[in-house]
Order: sequence, then C-alpha cells, then structure tokens
Amino acid sequence: MPRTPEEIRAAMLSLEQRFDSGEILEKTFLMRYMSLREELDQLQLARKDIQKTTKVVKLQPGITCRQFCEMELAGHYRILRELGRGGMGIVYLAEDINFKGQRVVAIKILPQYLCQSPETLESFKREFLTASKLVHQNICAMYEFGEDTKMETYFLVIEYLEGENLADLLGKRKRYSFKETIYIATQIATGLDFAHSKGIIHLDMKPANIMILPTGDVKIMDFGLAQQLHTGKSYLSLPKTFGTPMYVAPEQIQAGKENIVRAATDMWALGVIVYEMLKGEPPFQGNTILQVSNSIVTTQPEPIKGISEKAWNAILKALSKDPHQRFSRCKDFIEALRGDNTLAITSSFHSSSIKSKTSASCQTTSKMSAMPSHLVQKSRVMQGIFWLCLLIFSVTLILFLHVWISKIYQKPQKNAEPSSPKTKQTPEISPSLVLPQYLIEKCWKENNHWDFTCDTWLKLSVSQQNLYAASYQKWYASRHSFPLEKEIAIQGKSLIVRLIPPGQFWMGSPEGEPGRYEEEKRYCVLITKPFWMGKYEITQEEWSSVMEKNPSFFQHAPINTPVDSVSWEDALSFAKKIGAKLPTEAQWEYACRSGTTTMTYIGNFAILGMNNAPLLDKIAWYAGNSGVEYPGGFDSKDWPERQYHSHFSGTQCIGQKQPNAWGLHDMIGNIAEWCNDWDAPYPLETKKNPVGPPQGKNRVRRGGCWSNMAHVCRSSTRSRWETIHRPEFMGVRIVLDCEKNR
Repeated sequence: MPRTPEEIRAAMLSLEQRFDSGEILEKTFLMRYMSLREELDQLQLARKDIQKTTKVVKLQPGITCRQFCEMELAGHYRILRELGRGGMGIVYLAEDINFKGQRVVAIKILPQYLCQSPETLESFKREFLTASKLVHQNICAMYEFGEDTKMETYFLVIEYLEGENLADLLGKRKRYSFKETIYIATQIATGLDFAHSKGIIHLDMKPANIMILPTGDVKIMDFGLAQQLHTGKSYLSLPKTFGTPMYVAPEQIQAGKENIVRAATDMWALGVIVYEMLKGEPPFQGNTILQVSNSIVTTQPEPIKGISEKAWNAILKALSKDPHQRFSRCKDFIEALRGDNTLAITSSFHSSSIKSKTSASCQTTSKMSAMPSHLVQKSRVMQGIFWLCLLIFSVTLILFLHVWISKIYQKPQKNAEPSSPKTKQTPEISPSLVLPQYLIEKCWKENNHWDFTCDTWLKLSVSQQNLYAASYQKWYASRHSFPLEKEIAIQGKSLIVRLIPPGQFWMGSPEGEPGRYEEEKRYCVLITKPFWMGKYEITQEEWSSVMEKNPSFFQHAPINTPVDSVSWEDALSFAKKIGAKLPTEAQWEYACRSGTTTMTYIGNFAILGMNNAPLLDKIAWYAGNSGVEYPGGFDSKDWPERQYHSHFSGTQCIGQKQPNAWGLHDMIGNIAEWCNDWDAPYPLETKKNPVGPPQGKNRVRRGGCWSNMAHVCRSSTRSRWETIHRPEFMGVRIVLDCEKNR
C-alpha cells in the first residue's frame, strides 16, 4: 500500500491516467485506495499550485478523485482502511457517521459471485440474519446485511475486534503449549456449542476466523456463512464458496452426501485447529487442493509427540472420517482432551503469552521458545551436545538467580526460630496464564489475595491490567476448584454467574477524573472472599419467571432486556427467592473494575461534542447510543447527546457490549443496579468487606444506564434512591457466596 509522498503521487497519477483512458476498473480495485483518502486529499490541496485539482475522474460524471475517496456505503458508512481480504470478500474498517461518536465497525464487501443470483443472495441474507441473532461472548457480533444501490454492492456490518487472529499468531510462533491450547480451544468450543444449540453451524472454521483479544478472550468470526441445520443442500455445498482446504471435513469434500451440513463438520475443524496448535502444522497437507483433499479423505494424521495417550485419542476421535463417530459436542472433545493435561518437558520451551497488536508490551514469551531453527545442528551428536550444554547453563543460571533474588527479597527476622521460618507462598501459575514472576512477587499477598493497589500494578497500562486480571481470575478458579462461570437454575431458566476472586483495590476515583463527584473520595478496600456475580443484569424473562409479573416500563422490549422499574425492596425479594443477595457497594465496584484503575474498565474517555464519548460505545448503552425501535420507548428527541435517528430511547438486549476482564457485561450502562448498602460517605481508613452503615434513608445505586450522559458512566459513579422508589432506569444484578454455591 503506497505510503511515501512519491508512492502516493504515483498512485494518484496512475488512477487519473487509467480513468482518463476510459478504462473500466473493478470496484474491488478502487476500494483498495480508500485507505489513501486523507493522503490523496492533502496531495490534491497541495497541487492547487499547478492547477490540477479541477481534473475530473471519468468514473462517474462530476466525481473527482478526492470525492471518490470520500464515498460512503449506504450513505452512512465511511470507509477508513482495508483490514484484510479472503475468499468471502474484502474487509474494511469503517465508521458509522450516523453515530456522532464515530462508532467503528468492520465491513465485509461481498464478492460478485455471491451477488449474481437473486436466489443465492436471498439465501445468504437469510442465513446472515439468522446468525446475527447469536449473542455470545465467544462470537463476533453481526449487525447488518447492507446494500449500496449506487455502487451495486452488498456488504455485511460486523463487530470490529482489536487483537490478532490465530492464523497470524501461529505464523509467528508455530506451536502452543498444551495449557494454552486448552485455554483457547475451550472458548472456541463454548461458542460453537452455543451456535449449534441454536441450530446454526459455521462451516468455515479456521485459525483466520478466530480472534484473540488483548484480554485473552477468544471470538469466532464469520458466522455470516452459517446455515440452518438439516436444511439440505444449498449453495454452501459448492466447492468454491466455502471452506479452507486444510480445515474442511471429509463429508464436505465428498459431494452428494446429505450429511454435509452438520455440527460434526465444525467439530472436525476444531480438531484440526487443536492439532495444528500443538504440533505446529496442520494434520493434512499437500501442494494442491486435490492433494490436500485426498489426504483428508484417505490418510491418518501423524502422532503428536509429548501429549498423553488420552489426549491423542481425543484428537483422533474429533478427526474421525465418519462424522457419526466424532464427539456430539465440542465441549465433550475439550473435556476428553483435558483428561490428562500433562505434556513432555519439551513443551515448556514453547509456552508464551497470548499476544495482541494493541498490547505489544504484554509479551511474556520465553526467549528460548523463540530460538531460531537454524541453530539446530545437522549432526544428531552435535545437537545433543548443544542442548546438553544449554540445559546445564540454564539450570546454573536459574539456581544463581534463585539465590540472588532470595537475598534481595528475604527480610531477616530477628528472634525467628530456624525450624519454623515464615515464608510467603507464591502461587504456582502456568505460563499460559500470562502472569510475570515479578508481578506475582509484588502483588500476591500471604493471606491469599491479589493487591491491585501496589505501585507495580498501578504503573501497568489498562490493557496489561485487563490481561493480568483475567489470568488471575482463571488461575484462582483452577487453584480452588471453582468453575470460571456456572449456571444457576431458576424456574426452568439458567442464570449465569461469574467467579470474582478476592483482592484489594482502590474504591472511588482520583482527584481530577472528569465527571468526578466529591463523594467518590478514594479509600482502600479488601475483599477477602471470592463470590459469584451475575454475568448479566436480570432480564424481564428471568424476573417474570420468579416474581410472576413484569413491572418494566419498557413492556414492549425483547424479553432478554433487563427488567426495570424495580424498587430496592423488589430487588431484595427477588434475590432471596433464588437464594442470592444484592451486591455490597464494594463488591459491585471491585467486580466492575476487574483490576483496572481508570474511568471505565477499558480506559479513560474524552467527552466529545454534546456529552458523547466514543469509547463508551464499545462497552455501554447510555444516552448517546440507546435508541430503540420497539413501541413504548422513552421520548429522547430533545436529548443533545443523541447519536441515533430514532426519537426514542430505552433498554437494550443484554450481552451485546464488550465485557470486562472478569466476563461481566453492561456494568456501567443499560440499566442502573441496586446495591445492598445504605448510603453513607466513604471512610478514610482501609476496610475489609465493607457493608455500609446499619441504617439510613436511601440505598445505593451503581452503574450508568440508558438515559445517563457519558460522564455518569464510570466505574466509581455512585448515587442513592429511596427503597420504595421504582424509576424506569433501575434494575438488579445478583451475587452468591462461593462456598455455599459450589
């Protein structure tokens, strides 16, 4: 892509010459120059001196080069730059100019062969709209199937994800450790099983369609290619329209079979991905598509050295040629794979952190794992000597560092008994959990909690805090035999809760934080015990199933929107009926922050224009973006911060926005949440598990909501209401004791 002034001029002149000659250019070719829009604009302005800015491009009457580079899709999607391209189209970064906060999305331009047949196009649109209903933390959200009539272009609008896809990561490091593979594959399996439970399959699972976010979370992309289970043969069964050769299943290659469209096809692809992560190469290869296809249908994969027999058998079952012989659920595959999660000692040389383009400073990869292959000696004898010397050197270095670090950090204890010294027990944390040793030594405390107030932690960037907090949560869950999340059955419904590990944090906000209230003075809080917290706010459906009535102001909203218009007494009654509690104010802010120290759990935001903050669009529903189309919305046409066309605002379906590092959604938006505490000023000294005063007038409300301006939507914002008050912006999120609810 041209970037230097000389390259830009050359690209500009080339375009003009080709336009002048009357040459017809493909739209896909022209779209590649969208990312040059700003440079071309500046070049055009600079060329006024030589009177070339009035030249007309012969693409369409009256459209100049500069105007061409400012074209928008469907009148409101402004292309920013190209993100990538593949068999299913070119993907661009774009902004929706209907949102004054510059909401950024990804747009995939569909290739012409998918748009030529009305039947094919309608089928594709129907399947995309079906898949767009999938709302899950491990699935990339899909927003719109769009059409630009002027450009004769069809496109998909999807969630823009910052991170790196697994294909790029595998290209850099080749192999993953067993624990890292399990960590990533578990999230892939969770997303696939959720889609399969809704009757939707992917059909094009591959590393390039798996995105690793800075937090370590995994998202599956391109579910827009999915189709309903058991719908028979469709255009997706045509060889050229789907699938990447190394990841397609045997039944996809053997045309004419009725079992092409099934969940087992995704299971196969997951098995191939797991194999590639562990071995460093796909199980079936060849120089041509025909050779790869023949290998998939007729050969067995080579064994992977260093994994247990149980793990290998699980992979073979996932890669069974007969789809009926594979696991019935992806989750079953992961559980079988995890059965014996030990690797040979050589695997330790390949463990490293999950890296992201947006958080390069978070790398903790072992230097030995990145050793160039050219150091491997041709002679086996020399190779053995080399590794033996390296091993001796490494052991010597480790022992030296151990003694040296011990002398630095060991504090002499006067009158201490030699037979019973006090030692600080540091946790055994897998390298795959991305927790550096220096951080463990500084932040892990003897009474088994993480200190989010220590100077070392406070100096981290917000992306690092998110990454390490998520790793701490996962390690704590594993160490204490807690699941990371669990389902609570209530009246035939499943309420999902997430594990919140113990820790010490700064509650409140620092002086100078935009939007800060005086009552947010910081003080130190220690949460000594883990607890479960609702992954989502309680929905209208969940509330109605327990309370047998729906008090919500937004009666016409979907049933998976948060319940609203509940008093504190109503919320407490609901919690008691399901054996839960309302969170204390300290629990709420601790869980919301999830280790971060900024205005929100993804960073600080600047308020632009009329109280609208672009960063909030990623994580929260607030006054700037909460427009609704369903009947009975709140009249918002006079709101100055409104960024949507609708004149009505209201609650939104849960789980659509980015969660925090501990997997909680909508903590500072959508609906405000009751806490158990009576309102009171914060104390000055450190408190353990504070619960507020024994009595008072008002109860605490936490979290922003659909009607709040941007400055209210912060982790530390607090307010209060009378216990009998039922405002249309108040809802509830529950907590449970961990030990009582294993």
